[in-house]
Amino acid sequence: MQSSRNITEPIEGYPPTVMQRVYNATSLYLKGIDGNNYTIGILDFEGDPLISEQLNYFDRVYNLPNSNLTIIPVGSYEPNCGIISGWADEISLDVEISHVLAPRANIDLYVANPSLSLPAIVAFIDQQDRVDVLSQSFGFPESSILEDPSSIYSLIMMTDMYYALGSSEGISFLASSGDGGGSGYSYGPLGGVVYPASSPFVTAVGGT
Repeated sequence: MQSSRNITEPIEGYPPTVMQRVYNATSLYLKGIDGNNYTIGILDFEGDPLISEQLNYFDRVYNLPNSNLTIIPVGSYEPNCGIISGWADEISLDVEISHVLAPRANIDLYVANPSLSLPAIVAFIDQQDRVDVLSQSFGFPESSILEDPSSIYSLIMMTDMYYALGSSEGISFLASSGDGGGSGYSYGPLGGVVYPASSPFVTAVGGT
């Protein structure tokens, strides 16, 4: 039986000037607030072998200031794996939109090997203490704690400890609230929040 619904999803891109207006960043630029003297940290996985070239091309096309991107591997660095897994696309999106909204900010791209634990990765970033804010475009449903309660609970507790430590250093941690909408990723009574957005030491970011 064929569904009676007819859903059309537009596929279109938004130039930097539109994104700047949507998030009301232009009013900040008029006050001289454009990311100068700040460093944005981005935590992603596996890598994108062409991210530097892509960002330079992106800047030329949209007449953006030259970027200051530093790639910092966490663990063994195999960026070609990111093309296969899709992380390369996420990295391009994260880096480009960060540069669009804070065009004068430095960008530190932490590229972690997925074999490492999240607490170890955050501890490394804390130890470096290079960034003012850390963006994290990933998460897992807290409802998955039912699958392996002891290990997932331990992971959350350990990671929260390092988020708290980084916060005391002056790092603001941000994390996406997920793509699941209001219902989240669970139809059960536990709800649909995702971690690390649900951490008390992390600011959850939605609607992006």
